[in-house]
Amino acid sequence: MLAIVLTVASASLAIAQDRDESARGNLFLDNGDLVTASGKNDSLLRFRPRNNSLVVTKQSLGVRLKPKGIAYRKSCEKVAIANDHDVVVYDVWSGEVEVIRDRRFKQIRDVEWDWWCRLLIADAGGESVGCWPRDGAVWIYNSDGSFDRAGGHHAWANPSLLDMDE
Repeated sequence: MLAIVLTVASASLAIAQDRDESARGNLFLDNGDLVTASGKNDSLLRFRPRNNSLVVTKQSLGVRLKPKGIAYRKSCEKVAIANDHDVVVYDVWSGEVEVIRDRRFKQIRDVEWDWWCRLLIADAGGESVGCWPRDGAVWIYNSDGSFDRAGGHHAWANPSLLDMDE
């Protein structure tokens, strides 16, 4: 089983009392939660510390997962999971799952949210599969569904890990 782990940390405290996860079927994330994407179960797993143990909650996404990267930003309230050729986005409030596919994606390696809730996608395959070095790209997925290529037509030489500086 391939699992990628992300710890959720935020300066603001989320109020869990007014959230009814079981009724809505949503996987809410609070400070200190540990989140992983499970390819074996095609789901998100949340590990929440409680009384010196971890309570595990599984949220099935209904999408085949081969996780390559995972990102969560509290202000966006969305979890993004990178697959080889698409990105699965889970909205923690509505419980909706969106799959982002584009013919330009060849080998997605990681995802990250920026401050404007745009999704950055590291694609190591680029547009020249079979050539070395590959013409990798960092794509920006905008909230309107459009794509921009970070750095114009700059080749990113196999980008594989993303992180956003605060």
